[in-house]
Amino acid sequence: MNDFIKYLLQRVFFMAITLWLIATITFFMMQFLPGTPYTNAEKLSPEQIALLTQVSHIKK
Repeated sequence: MNDFIKYLLQRVFFMAITLWLIATITFFMMQFLPGTPYTNAEKLSPEQIALLTQVSHIKK
């Protein structure tokens, strides 16, 4: 039974590390990529983009 618990704890540990790495990489990619989610929205007027930016609390 001891081997099973050791195996289970090892799997949980590596799962936590993997999830942390994925979240960290995703966070930094979103912070360092240029532009906003609305940059390529050709059909939105400047007023609509300003409103969406204000509502979603995106800093330029």
